[in-house]
Amino acid sequence: MSYRKYSESPRNVRLYEHQDNLLDEMLSDREFCSQKGYYSISDVFRNSLSSVGREFEQYKFNKSVSS
Repeated sequence: MSYRKYSESPRNVRLYEHQDNLLDEMLSDREFCSQKGYYSISDVFRNSLSSVGREFEQYKFNKSVSS
């Protein structure tokens, strides 16, 4: 999979002030970020979205099995 440096259709995300402050604080902690592999805010969002995507795929599978 290749990554594009800049997206042709960027997604806009509105954060609560607390979330924005938390992201800033988290990314300033270099030890935590290097352990988790977070090098930018985009990495945090991609990782979180992947996690939610796995949950959704599990939900779809469970739904198809129970039908």
